Amino acid sequence: MFCDMCKFNFLIISILFLLCACGQSQNVDWKELCESADMEAHKYCRHKSDTHFDKAIQLYDTVIKNSPEYRNKALIGKMELLTNASKYEEAVQIIADMSDTASVFSPVLTKTMLINKIMHRKAFMECDGANMRVYTKKNIDELEATISQRKDSIYAAISSQPFETSPGSRIHQDVALLFTYFNEVSQYDGIMLRDAIQQWENNVAESNEISEAFFRKIRKMHLQISSGEESSGNFRIKYTVCENNIVISLDDVPDLKGMITNNYSMFLTVYYKGKSVIEDYEIRSTSFKGIHSPEKFVLARDGSIAVNSTDDNLILSTNMYVPYDDFGYDATIQISSDGEVFLSAKESPKR
Repeated sequence: MFCDMCKFNFLIISILFLLCACGQSQNVDWKELCESADMEAHKYCRHKSDTHFDKAIQLYDTVIKNSPEYRNKALIGKMELLTNASKYEEAVQIIADMSDTASVFSPVLTKTMLINKIMHRKAFMECDGANMRVYTKKNIDELEATISQRKDSIYAAISSQPFETSPGSRIHQDVALLFTYFNEVSQYDGIMLRDAIQQWENNVAESNEISEAFFRKIRKMHLQISSGEESSGNFRIKYTVCENNIVISLDDVPDLKGMITNNYSMFLTVYYKGKSVIEDYEIRSTSFKGIHSPEKFVLARDGSIAVNSTDDNLILSTNMYVPYDDFGYDATIQISSDGEVFLSAKESPKR
């Protein structure tokens, strides 16, 4: 039996023989060869073996030299391999030498953005926080210029294309562009991220279920306060507490005059005896009746929720308080076995 290296050399020799004998490359399965290179690159990442590294480089170079169809894919694969091997300058040079119009580049990830990501990785591995921020900000600036030009088409896509992030899901290019922007900003500055999400959400011309679902997912991804999964009796619950788009002025607090904070939402998915009875159900302080100016009270301010059940009803207990004040309510959320939701709140003693 050949050793791995012998098998590999035999494969390369066979390919070269076919190229020389036929004078053309149509008899070689370049897709399969590119996938073999990817596999060797993956093995290198797992084992840090020079043998796998060399195999991958040779396979990528063969595809790059002989297959116009898979050349760019092989170049990207080689770039990723070099980046993972800490050969950052070589990785950057590969991208720099590629045509700006190569099909692997798009408004979501342009040539310059890809180079910035390589340099960001280098800064990260060298614990260079200052340069990490420099390269992230470069990508943010480029994305801001692009989304500003495509604002109308982005809003149209947000309102018409359901946003799915599960494996295998296809995302509209304009939605992916905004999603990428939020991801970059999340690595740079939390306040900037909150403001950006708020601005985009507030400027939706005509909100609908699709646009509302998009921003719910964005907030749950990036502005999460807490999350958890618990069981009680016949119930199982998944919950997330995150910031929403209700802005609370802090002008009533002398030392904080002129400042603002955001209210929170609670998202619930509940199963009864294994069957889903509510899914991604949003509750805000404004969902509770009989409270004067409910928007001023932050729901689940500390992110905590107590979970209990009785008589086949799920009982969730949390709180709502005015920011930087002792005044608030104890909030109770009751969910029946068939998914009916009942909300109640009573004034809480001072904290």
